[in-house]
Amino acid sequence: MAKAKSTAPRKTKGEPAKVIDFTKRKNGELPEKDYEKAFGAEAEEPAEETREPTAADRDLDSIDALMGETAAPVKATPAPAPVGVLGPFTNLTTNLKGGGSVALGPLTAIVGKNRSGKTGIGDAIIFGLTGTHGIGVSSVMALAPAGEPSLFVKLSNAQGRLTRKADGGNITLDAEGAFQGLPPEALKNAVPAVALAELLTFGPGRAREAMIRRFGELGDTLPTPLLPGEGDKALWAQALEATKPERGEAADTAERLASIAKWLRAEKLRLGKDVNLKAAELERKSVQVRQHGEVSDEMLADAEAAYQQALSYENYFSARSKLKGLEEERTRLREVSALLPPNGPSTEESDLDRPEEPDVTSLQAKEQELQEKLQEIADKESLAKMLLQVIDKSIEHQACVTCGGTFEFNGKALPERRAQVAEKLAQRRTEKEKLAKTLSTVSQQIVELVNDHETKLMEWRRKRSEDAAKWNSFTTRAAANKQARATLEEVLAAAEAQERPSEDTVITSNDARERLEALKVAKVGATALEPLDVEVRAAEAKRDLAGRLGEETGKLLLSLLGKVKLKAEAGVNRFMPAGFLAKIALEDNGKPTCRWEVMGADGTPHRRGAACGSEWASLATALSIAWVQGSPIRIPVLDDETLGVFDPENFKGLLAALEKAQKDGAITQAVVVTTRAAEIPKNWIRVER
Repeated sequence: MAKAKSTAPRKTKGEPAKVIDFTKRKNGELPEKDYEKAFGAEAEEPAEETREPTAADRDLDSIDALMGETAAPVKATPAPAPVGVLGPFTNLTTNLKGGGSVALGPLTAIVGKNRSGKTGIGDAIIFGLTGTHGIGVSSVMALAPAGEPSLFVKLSNAQGRLTRKADGGNITLDAEGAFQGLPPEALKNAVPAVALAELLTFGPGRAREAMIRRFGELGDTLPTPLLPGEGDKALWAQALEATKPERGEAADTAERLASIAKWLRAEKLRLGKDVNLKAAELERKSVQVRQHGEVSDEMLADAEAAYQQALSYENYFSARSKLKGLEEERTRLREVSALLPPNGPSTEESDLDRPEEPDVTSLQAKEQELQEKLQEIADKESLAKMLLQVIDKSIEHQACVTCGGTFEFNGKALPERRAQVAEKLAQRRTEKEKLAKTLSTVSQQIVELVNDHETKLMEWRRKRSEDAAKWNSFTTRAAANKQARATLEEVLAAAEAQERPSEDTVITSNDARERLEALKVAKVGATALEPLDVEVRAAEAKRDLAGRLGEETGKLLLSLLGKVKLKAEAGVNRFMPAGFLAKIALEDNGKPTCRWEVMGADGTPHRRGAACGSEWASLATALSIAWVQGSPIRIPVLDDETLGVFDPENFKGLLAALEKAQKDGAITQAVVVTTRAAEIPKNWIRVER
C-alpha cells in the first residue's frame, strides 16, 4: 500500500505557489507535498491564485444554486500557521478501566483476546489527550476503579509529560517539560474523539457533529442567520424553542438547522393562511363601504328595526314549533301514565302482589321425624355391634366373657346367637339407608321451596324499584313539559298581540344582521378599515419574515456542509493512495444526504457496502491521519470496530499506510487495538493484554 516518498523539490520563499489540482490525484500524478497547505503542514503561504473547477467543485454546483450563489473559480486558501510537532509518547500509565502501565512506540499494537482490557488503553489515550470520552464527561468517573476518588491518565516521553485527571465532574490537564504552556484546545484534534467506524458512516448524531466541528469551522454556538430586528430575533427564538431536542436526545448541528428550516417553512404556510383570511375580511368590508355610500341615521334605525322584527318573527314560529313538540310529548306521557298506578308504586311490602311465603311446616315436621328415627336406628345398630363383639370374645375363650358360664347365651348356643344378631344388624343398616335417602329428599324439597321464594321476592322488589324510577321520571318530565308549555304560550300570546309582517316580505335575521353591520361599517367609512389593514400588513410581514429566515437557515446548512465537504475531501485525499479519490456525497437522487464515497479505478463512486476492501481501508487510514493534522500531537487510534471488517491483505496495507505516515511525519505515532496479533508486523511494538 505504501509508495515511495515524493522527490518533488520543496518550494522556497519567493517562488510562485503551486496550485492543487485534485483531478491529477486520481491518476496518481499529484505529488503529496502539494497537499501540505490543507492541514497545517510546513509550507509557505502561497499567493492568491485561481484554478479551473474540479470534480469536487462541480459536486457543489447544486448547493451553490440552492444558496443563490454562482459557481466561481476556486481560490487557493492560505495554509494555517505551522504548529510544532512533539515527539511520540513512550509510556502510558492510567487507572482507567483497571489500567496499568504500558510502553508505547511510534507504532504500537495493543493485542489480546476479547474482554482482555485492550480497549481501555485506546480509551485512555483518547481521554488523556482530548479530555472527552464516548460515554460523556458527566459519566467519565464510571471508568475509574471502584473506591478510587479520581481517574488519571499519564502520557510521557523524554520531552515531558501530560497528566489528565478527572475528579468528579472536574477535568484538569497538567503539562510538564516541552508540553508546558500547551493550551488544552490545541489537543482537541490530537486523536479522533469519536470512533473511526462512526466517522466513516457520517450518519446523524455524534459522528456528523464531530465531522462538522473538525472540518466545518464550527464554533461553540449554533450558526445563526442575520437578525437585524426584534421581530427576527423573536421568531428565531420561537423556532429554537419549537425544535429543541427532547431530553436525552442528541441532535447534530446539521440536523438542528434542518429542523429549524422545516419549522420555519411550516410557519410561513400557517401565517400565509392567516393573511388570506384577514385580506378576505378587509376586501369584504371595503366592498360594503363602496356599495352603500353615505349612510344616514334613519337608514341605520330602519335596519335595526328590520333586524328586531326578523328576530321576533323567527322567535314566534320557533315557539310554535316547540309548543307543537311539547304537545306531542304530553300525549306520549299520558300513554305512559296509563300503564302506571294512579298514585305511583306502593312502598309497602304487604302489597297483594308480593310473593307468598312457602308452607314448609309439614315438610319440616317430616324431616324432624325422619331424623329421630335415624337416631333410634343408629343407637340400636351401636348396641348390636357391641353384642357381636361380646359373642366373638366368648367364642374365642369357650365361655361367656361376662359371667364365665357355659357355652350358651340366653339358652342358645353362641354361634347360633351370633348369626341372629348379625342378621338383625344388616336389617338395621338397610333400614337406615332408606331413611337417610328419604330424609335427603325432604331436606332438598325444603331448600328448593325457600330458594324459589327468595328468587320470586328479589324479582318482585326489582320490578317495584323499576316502577318507582319510571314514575319519578314521568312526574319530572310531566312537570317540565307543563312549565315549558306555559312559557311558550305566554310568548305566543305576546307575539300575536303585535302586528307581524307577511311571510312574503320578511327576511331572515342573519340577512338583517349582515345588512345592519354593513351599514354601520359604511357609515364609519374608511377609518373603520384602517385597523384591519394594519393587521393584514403585520401578518404579511410575519409571513415574509418566516420565509426569509427559512431560506437563510437552509443556506446556512448548505454552506456548512459545503465547507465540510471541501475541507474534509482535501484533507483526506492528501493521504489517499494513487488511483483512489475520497468524496462526500451531499445529494442522492435529489434528496439530501451525507456520506463518504470512494472513487475507484472504474471512476464510479462507491459507498459503504459497495466499496471494495482496499477502497474502504484506504479511506479509514486517510481519514484517521487527516483528522490529526495541525495538532502538535498526532495519534490515530484504530480499534477492532474499525479494523474487524478488513481481510488480512487490506489489514496489512492499512498498517503499512500508517507506518509510512509516521515515517513521513504526518502523524506522531499510531496505535491499533486488535485481536489479530499474528498479523502485526515485527517492527511494531506489541503490548499484550
